Amino acid sequence: MKVATGATLYKALNKPIIMAVDAGNLENVVKRVKRLRKHREKTTLEIKEKYSNVSVILPNFTQEQSSQCMSDFNDLMLLKGLEFVTKEIKIQIVCLKKENSDKKLTRG
Repeated sequence: MKVATGATLYKALNKPIIMAVDAGNLENVVKRVKRLRKHREKTTLEIKEKYSNVSVILPNFTQEQSSQCMSDFNDLMLLKGLEFVTKEIKIQIVCLKKENSDKKLTRG
């Protein structure tokens, strides 16, 4: 189902998506992606743990939906449609950018 999640994210954002599954090497994957794309905007959407200061965006499900094994953006798309997923992701990206901006201000 992870390939379907990547496909849903690609459809929602119309941007290249890198899908990785934890085999003990996600930190290496993140470092490699950052090196390859260091001059472009980076948005990592589907890594379930934090590695190397990567921001993570996950879909929000109710407890009932989670109990029905809904866990990723493809499940959300099947439940509420692509337009809903697109809006949800974009809202979360805006919030992450604001949060990261606020962190920079408090450090500086």
